Amino acid sequence: MDIMKKNINEEIKRIKSLFTEERLYGNLVNETCDDLGDAVEFLQTQGYSITKDVENPCIGSNTDLSLAYNEVKNTTNTAVVSRIDSTDYGCRLKIFNKSPNDTAREGSIFTINLYEGTTQKQFTAYYMLKSEDACKMSVAGYDVNIYDLQVLGVSLLKVRYIKIWGTWEIDGGKVKLKNAEVDAILNDKEKKVTKTVKVSTVNLNIGHNQNLFTKNGDQNQCGKAIELLQHNLPWLTFGGVTDLETLISKI
Repeated sequence: MDIMKKNINEEIKRIKSLFTEERLYGNLVNETCDDLGDAVEFLQTQGYSITKDVENPCIGSNTDLSLAYNEVKNTTNTAVVSRIDSTDYGCRLKIFNKSPNDTAREGSIFTINLYEGTTQKQFTAYYMLKSEDACKMSVAGYDVNIYDLQVLGVSLLKVRYIKIWGTWEIDGGKVKLKNAEVDAILNDKEKKVTKTVKVSTVNLNIGHNQNLFTKNGDQNQCGKAIELLQHNLPWLTFGGVTDLETLISKI
């Protein structure tokens, strides 16, 4: 028990050392916290986000990203996990469905990223396609389904993801996603944008502005990616405002 108590005290001391205001809250942590869990909960009530990465420059008291992080932590969706890290685009809050089963993610948004840089706050979200999302079409005499593009049984490309882009802000203490638009579609292997693919002698344009996806849920009607998402995700307001908590509830 003495060894366990020593380890807990050392962990509490380490957490306190992360914050510049430790003189303000240090005595309160010692007086009110019996263990590590109590210490973490207490510091979170002061507006901090707790992480094991002591070098993370993105953690601070009452920053917009920390407020967003705490909003995510309060979600009732048990499939959701999140973390804060640093990227080339600034600090990032990554929110995603932790299920290892892709079937649970298909037909929904499975990842959301909030970026807080030196200028505009941006967000990206990724929708995972299901086979029914691809419309039926004919290219160079071949029946083509963009979800798994094959010619004579050889797979040329698997389109799996639609990328959504927009901005975000804190309004009334809540995260609001704004100006959402479809940004690109990504292939399965490298998760990169692919603009064209050759089907026999024809270069097929691959992109969110091409009529590759089902329109109104009918595979015999082809439309753009935005039309597919507006049908499948009616709660996501493209060009308008959507609460982050709404997206999280749908992951």
